Amino acid sequence: METVHFSSSPELFVLAQESFENLTSELSPLLPAAQFEHVGSTATPGCLTKGDLDVQARVRPADFQQGREVLAARYEANPGGFSSAHSASFKDDHARPPLGIHITVVGCGDDFQWKNRELLLAHANLRSEYDALKRAFEGKSMDAYRDAKHTFFQRLSEMPEYRS
Repeated sequence: METVHFSSSPELFVLAQESFENLTSELSPLLPAAQFEHVGSTATPGCLTKGDLDVQARVRPADFQQGREVLAARYEANPGGFSSAHSASFKDDHARPPLGIHITVVGCGDDFQWKNRELLLAHANLRSEYDALKRAFEGKSMDAYRDAKHTFFQRLSEMPEYRS
């Protein structure tokens, strides 16, 4: 059973931001129409995090196939991520920090990670609630944590701010 562990070490946030900047510099020439978003907990300073870097590459429908091919040539497919006709997930577990990169068509059903980040940045009570959820799963099953996290973000998706 894979277990999950969290930290709020400031160094993790600095490392993730530096890695995000390097990644976007590297990928922007290959995906010039993509809008790169630093998402996930390392995009919300002070939150508990697993210490990985999550990136969302948002593209127009016409750019999706090429974007998916570019990422597939550079990264391993992430079967634990989301995948549809309008989204794909990739990973690099050997990167420092470990990387999850998700390409989504703007406006599709999987185009939500940046919204989650914005809600967490705007609402201290949601950040506190999310951190409490993480503390409850410290050292426990990664799968169980992911299920609880999904439920948390599903509830956020019902907020009026999320839909605007």
